[in-house]
Amino acid sequence: MKKAYWLTAVMLGAIGSVANAAPERAGDFALLDNQGDFHQLSRYRHKDAVVVFSQANNCETSESAVAQLRELRSQWADKDVAFLMMNSAGDDLASIRQTVAAQNLDFPVMLDTSQLVAQTLNISKAGEVVVLDPARLTVLYRGPVHEHIEMTLTSAKSGGVQETMIM
Repeated sequence: MKKAYWLTAVMLGAIGSVANAAPERAGDFALLDNQGDFHQLSRYRHKDAVVVFSQANNCETSESAVAQLRELRSQWADKDVAFLMMNSAGDDLASIRQTVAAQNLDFPVMLDTSQLVAQTLNISKAGEVVVLDPARLTVLYRGPVHEHIEMTLTSAKSGGVQETMIM
């Protein structure tokens, strides 16, 4: 009987510590985009959130998610949410510019040629989205373009710090 009680107490303690875990930190990174513009996360601190989409040339996942990303942007861009793409796939600038033109991408595509920002943000594949809180430098969401992003953005807009992770 004592063992069952003790095991339950340990499990509840573990669950409580996970629920109260601090949000994942995101370093203050800075990258140039495909047009030569400078983007630094902390310079977006006046925004409620920054949505970063991991883009790669010739990636079917990236191409299929762009329409959903555009829809999200149309709903949230005027509500203090910034939308950016980031290429960490090692694609060169000329090929990125060709892809931007061919796919009519109207997002800034930040160039992470060293893959350090992707590594810092734990981005492992193209098509992945990370929603960041630029004031707190934390990750609010990680996963695919999904309806959970809207819940995360609503929470960020209301000042909440809810962290949503979908893998």
